[in-house]
Amino acid sequence: MNKVFRFKPQKRLSLLNPERKTKGQLTLFFGMCMGIGKTHLMLQEGIHLIKDGFDVVLANYNSHGNKEIERLAAQIEQIPLKKNGEINLDYIIKRDPQIVLIDEMAHQNPNGSRHKHRHQDIEELLDDGIHVYTTLSVLQLESKAYSVQENTEYYTTCTVPDILFELAEKVHYIDASPQEIAKRFLDKSIYLDQHLGEHYRKAFFSIKNLHLLQRLCKQMMAFRRNEKQRQYLYEHHMQEDTITGVKLLISINESPHMESFIRRSKNLSYTLGVPLYAVYFDSTGQLTNKEQEQLNKNISMAYRLGVFVIRSTGENWVSSMLDVIRIEKITHLIFERLPNEKYIKKIFRRSELDRLISKCKNLDIYILSNESILERKKKFFQINTSGFKTSIWNYIKSATITLSAVAILSPFIGMVSEVSSGYIFLIILALQSIYFSTGPILLSALLSAGVYDIFFTIPYGTPSLSSPDDWLQFFMFLAIPFINIMLATRLRKQEQQSRKRERISNTMFNFSKHLSTASGINSILEISAKAINDSFKLKCAFILKNNKGGLSNSTSPHSNFTLTSNEFKVAQWVFDKGKQAGKSTENYMHEERTFYPLNSLKMKMGVVVLEFKKLFDAEEELLWLTLKRQISNALEREYLNDMARQASILSESDRLYKTLFNSISHELRIPVTSILSASETLKEIEQGISKDIGEEIYMAAQRLHRLIENLLSMSRLDSGRLSPRFDWYDVHDLVNSVTGLLKNELKEYDLSINIPDDMPLVRIDFGLIEQVLYNLLYNITVYVPSHTLIELDFQHDGTNFCISITDYGKGFADKDLPYIFNKFYRGESGITGGSGLGLSIVKGYIDIHKGQVEASNVTGKGANIFIRIPSMLPLIENF
Repeated sequence: MNKVFRFKPQKRLSLLNPERKTKGQLTLFFGMCMGIGKTHLMLQEGIHLIKDGFDVVLANYNSHGNKEIERLAAQIEQIPLKKNGEINLDYIIKRDPQIVLIDEMAHQNPNGSRHKHRHQDIEELLDDGIHVYTTLSVLQLESKAYSVQENTEYYTTCTVPDILFELAEKVHYIDASPQEIAKRFLDKSIYLDQHLGEHYRKAFFSIKNLHLLQRLCKQMMAFRRNEKQRQYLYEHHMQEDTITGVKLLISINESPHMESFIRRSKNLSYTLGVPLYAVYFDSTGQLTNKEQEQLNKNISMAYRLGVFVIRSTGENWVSSMLDVIRIEKITHLIFERLPNEKYIKKIFRRSELDRLISKCKNLDIYILSNESILERKKKFFQINTSGFKTSIWNYIKSATITLSAVAILSPFIGMVSEVSSGYIFLIILALQSIYFSTGPILLSALLSAGVYDIFFTIPYGTPSLSSPDDWLQFFMFLAIPFINIMLATRLRKQEQQSRKRERISNTMFNFSKHLSTASGINSILEISAKAINDSFKLKCAFILKNNKGGLSNSTSPHSNFTLTSNEFKVAQWVFDKGKQAGKSTENYMHEERTFYPLNSLKMKMGVVVLEFKKLFDAEEELLWLTLKRQISNALEREYLNDMARQASILSESDRLYKTLFNSISHELRIPVTSILSASETLKEIEQGISKDIGEEIYMAAQRLHRLIENLLSMSRLDSGRLSPRFDWYDVHDLVNSVTGLLKNELKEYDLSINIPDDMPLVRIDFGLIEQVLYNLLYNITVYVPSHTLIELDFQHDGTNFCISITDYGKGFADKDLPYIFNKFYRGESGITGGSGLGLSIVKGYIDIHKGQVEASNVTGKGANIFIRIPSMLPLIENF
């Protein structure tokens, strides 16, 4: 049964990173060639954005002596370049502008850079939420570079994947007539590589070539318009019409010539303005490392060109293609013209392409010119040279078996008929094909044919290949074993593939089973390291995130190796960006190891590092991605379990704390109340020293009572069960109540109270706001020297009730300001006493009123506390 796996459009490139909360947008300034004014227009647009209030920086620009470009660039903040003259990627990310201007998107970075190409730097900036404006010529698109080379003999090694052009948010097309561009070249207003000869440069800027480039530009812009229409129809679940419903399909394989075919097919899709699909097959035949590498390279090119890539499994190429055509609703097929076949070959064998065409009568088929031979390999009729690369002992064993049969049959020469002897040798060869590969079997067949002809046919002892029957028998000795070995080889490969799939299934089953019973992160890592070694024979290392959410600076237990300081930097980048890096990737290609992010659905768990011996094939790649996802999910599960256990412990601890806290507070409140009453009575009846002692006892008891009241208030706030009782009150009543409670404390201070004559009634919880003012004024009496002015100001702006309390003391220390409303926080004022709860209670009560409280220092005065509480003007119907 064939299986078809479609890769969704939004997953075609790492540019679409789902873990990024806000991606930047790519804007292209696009034209036919250099000298058309792309950089000039980009800089002008940047200046307009700055005037509109946007934060814009310039990463680089190439003026080539153009004074106007230098003048425009001087009006934009420029990011310092690196020592090698490249854009400073880390500096831009740290600067974090809204928009960055980057000239020449098609550029190859020097060795040792984080990325090989500049467009990869741009992808990283987009992933960090920075909008990028950049320039691009049509001849620098990967699919167009080859066409341009064919027609103009100009080829650039610095190309940009077409997918970036297709996914760009905006494309500003800069057009000019070919005559105008040619005139600029003659005026030496256009820079072109100096190593090109003068004759060559004139040839490139010919009117004919410029017309071609202009046509390619318009073709790309038309394709974008069609794609927007198609996307609109898809998003609104509308049926595509006969024009926009066209879909092209190609088949790709491990051929080294396939890259050119993919490029030309993509150009055809641009010409028609329709999407291109590509399918590759995981057949039962195993590819060599070189072939697998080439197949991966071809698939990667298809992704870069914006092709929708499909993976299909199945032993029959024709039936697999039919499945893809049916599922994806393909309307057109693209193939390359096959080389002319000999007449006899056509009679005895129909090509797979012929059989597919015969079953696709309703499809249109495009045949491209055979620029190179791209016919798909026919495994059945192809001799697999790997069958000859076997141990010499297998050749010796096979020959020994044949010669032993000769020795056993030699006494019966003349007694056994020629036909019977031939059958015996054929049976021996058929049995050998079960155990030996192609080389030993063919050796044994040659020996059998020779020995049979010399010793078992008349005349005995001499060669007798004289009649057609003799030659027919000789070739049958070769043909029948050859057919047997090919069939046996196919069965052997199918068996190997089945065993491989069974091993993968068993690996996944056992891995899932062990992970489900794992307890603790170390156990998960141990199981994971064993599974990686058993499945791929690879060494690995794990780096997990720490308690603060960042990446640890050391490898975790059960890692097979340690990392260098530079490798830890790469691991940190992989952890931050959620992309793989290292060997066989496009990020940090110079590294010897490969780094993969361990990302679950919601969390970043760490990084795993592998030491590759050979590249993964398609099935191993899928197995690895599945294992990696399961490792990430298991780590996330254990991490969440740890968080739940810690939360449970903290919750239980908090519950015990509150219970003990409430119990102690209530138990202390009763004796303190008794002390207050007794000391107050003692003050009234005693004289002299006894009265002073009573006064001191009363003040200490009152202080202790205030502490208990604050603790109880904080307990009620923490419980979340404190419900305010709002009503309309007069501000004068509020002030009189608070100043009455603090008359003894405030008698040595100059209190200035400002209440406007038109002050309306305010809707508040009287008790809570009374406690707020009490705590604020009491704090002033504790921390501010006597005979200091205290200003208490009340205002109402129509929607908010505002209170401002200012003293003329030393004010708050700057380092204390961010924390003064924190629970139990006490500034370094040098004053002893106080619980650090007064201001936190103030903030809690104001929060209940859905208001704000702010602390600051006033120049020339001291500290200021400003409170804003929502309170509309009272209406007559409220009374």
